[in-house]
Amino acid sequence: MYKQITYIAVAAMLASTVAAEDETAPFFGFMGAAIALVFSCMGAAYGTAKSGVGVASMGVMRPDLVMKSIVPVIMAGVLGIYGLVIAVIISTGIPDTGYCMFGGYAHLASGLSCGLSGLAAGMAIGIVGDAGVRANAQQPRLYVVAARHPQRQLHKRGSSQLDYPVVRNRTWEELDQVSLATRRIPCRNP
Repeated sequence: MYKQITYIAVAAMLASTVAAEDETAPFFGFMGAAIALVFSCMGAAYGTAKSGVGVASMGVMRPDLVMKSIVPVIMAGVLGIYGLVIAVIISTGIPDTGYCMFGGYAHLASGLSCGLSGLAAGMAIGIVGDAGVRANAQQPRLYVVAARHPQRQLHKRGSSQLDYPVVRNRTWEELDQVSLATRRIPCRNP
């Protein structure tokens, strides 16, 4: 009889402890959502600022190449959107009742992984983007657009051999002329 009362008392204590822990579970879930959003936006802000300095210096050195240099700024801005999406997914996954500690910790872990990876990616994009934009200002041939300078084209006959234009000792303007002359665009008659 004494053992049964002890088991009931222990079960009641565990139930009250679990209920008290479950009241704090949404805190961890919402912290995961907040961490995902805040750290991803911090990474996006750092990446935008750092690569934006490179774009500003590009505007001073080579104003004609500024539009090609905003790619790191866009890449860094997308990181904040990733954090927002994960924060919305986490916060809508937290129910009003019946939310356990496992769910809270799972949402905290997913928010931490998204936020910290967004922060690290933003720092990397900022540093590499700034260096890449400045290097592009000094040597414009680093930036290659595949649509304007196709290096490989199929023959008109449909053979599988590739036609490689001669690239040595030519300027980019000459390569533009070569690529325009070697394109085979079918004409349409209205």
